[in-house]
Amino acid sequence: MSNNVYALVNEFYRENGRAGSLLPRTLLDKYLRRLAWRGRGDAELRQEWSLIELLLTYLDEQQLDSFAALSIFDYQELLYRYNEVHKEFRLEEESVREWLKRLQTFYDYLAENGWQEDFSYFIQDVEESLYLDEVFSMPPRHTNGDVYHRLDPETEESAVEVERLNAELDAVLKNVGKYFKQKKYARDSERAMRIFCGPAHEMPPFIKDESEVEEDSAFWLSYWDYFMFDYHLLEDDRTPLRHYYEREKDNLSTTAQDILRDLLHARFSVFEVVEMQEGMVKCRDIFTEEYMDLPMPEVGLNGIENFVFFGHIRTRGILMLNYITSVPASLKLRSRMKEVVLRQYELFKLQSPQANLEQFFVREAAAVRHILHVMSDYAQLNVVSLRELPPKVQRLEKLADSFKDEARALEEIVRRIGFSAYARLLIRALFADAVSVLGDEKSCRDKMPALMTAVLLMFIKINGYDYTATPDLYMLFGSKEKETEALGRMLREKLDVRVFDPRYLTEDGVVLSLYLLVQENKQD
Repeated sequence: MSNNVYALVNEFYRENGRAGSLLPRTLLDKYLRRLAWRGRGDAELRQEWSLIELLLTYLDEQQLDSFAALSIFDYQELLYRYNEVHKEFRLEEESVREWLKRLQTFYDYLAENGWQEDFSYFIQDVEESLYLDEVFSMPPRHTNGDVYHRLDPETEESAVEVERLNAELDAVLKNVGKYFKQKKYARDSERAMRIFCGPAHEMPPFIKDESEVEEDSAFWLSYWDYFMFDYHLLEDDRTPLRHYYEREKDNLSTTAQDILRDLLHARFSVFEVVEMQEGMVKCRDIFTEEYMDLPMPEVGLNGIENFVFFGHIRTRGILMLNYITSVPASLKLRSRMKEVVLRQYELFKLQSPQANLEQFFVREAAAVRHILHVMSDYAQLNVVSLRELPPKVQRLEKLADSFKDEARALEEIVRRIGFSAYARLLIRALFADAVSVLGDEKSCRDKMPALMTAVLLMFIKINGYDYTATPDLYMLFGSKEKETEALGRMLREKLDVRVFDPRYLTEDGVVLSLYLLVQENKQD
């Protein structure tokens, strides 16, 4: 008997009675013949059929009625099964993306041929589930005993399942919180609280009385929401949730891993209420204009339309949102809030010119939170600098590459001082710009180590800290104070550097700059 692809298909349909109701044989044959007309040989056609056969077999096994019934978790399981059968296939980014591309082509064909359900768009959600922070990360394989992956985000679950899910979520978040209370994360905890509360180390504007700060208060719920999702650790620049997942995933149940992965796909959003519905509210993201149906906020029904909300939302997952903060804001104020945040976004793009709005929120969510809080209390104040943007430096990358060792030395110094991993990238950028305005390798080498010291002092001053009177910083590289100060003045002029220069400003520095600007405006 021939084992070409059509014989294999014929045998499968003869032995599997449900196959015809899941995918008509004539439609499948037409698809394979189309591929053959486009130059696919029998070996390639059998490879395509093996993927479709796996889908049909899985649907039958799980007693599902159509391809549209497959969930994200089902596709993840299909990848694991395909890997078991095809030893040349690897659960790695390139192979998986090619597998999904083949699947997308098949689903596009079904849609072109009158298939009633168009679910090809869903493949994008499947692909997203395989990435964390834009890095490929294959999820854990599930067993029949796992519950989380069987929950349907489109279906209202029973009270028992909801209670169980909430208990699982609480347990995960408590374990994460306990993990970061270890002594080795003390500096991170102090820094996160400083960024969250602002430079005066006071309670945020929505906490008026320090006696309110109980373990389950709005303050702590909001703080932990910021810390877990938005704070970036000193060591590796990852958010605590991502850091915890990577360090502990081998010790976690698949349910805990699923919850963490769902949380890691949540995105910081600022939104308003558009319409009240039964048990839900229709909301609109004020930046992307995306509409979302969310559970009823705890602020209650009265006046809900007079608030702006912000927090982390996962519209396509099981867990839709974490703790949501609200601040009062009229329509006019919301428009002004949007303008000011977008101004801060423009400043951020001086560091990352290609950054989109989502990437800005990932990096500067703390600043956005503070802008919204401060503007809610002081609507007319200028929270973000309106001065002309500093000039773009024509960076001489080849010249800067000649001083990699010096750049690494500067990074190590700012790390020891207590700056973040992200700050180390910024001082490298400042050093590269300083080298570029000096213009040639000999001039730069002649001015070492005064150049390194001047850059270090400039970076510290830009971010709002005054270490210029500390002689130890001159001793680090053996520089002379007068020579360093003269070089520093020249560099500041050539680079047009100012305090809180957005090109080299850390997350800490951004928050500090917001409040100092507020104080200046209050005095005026």
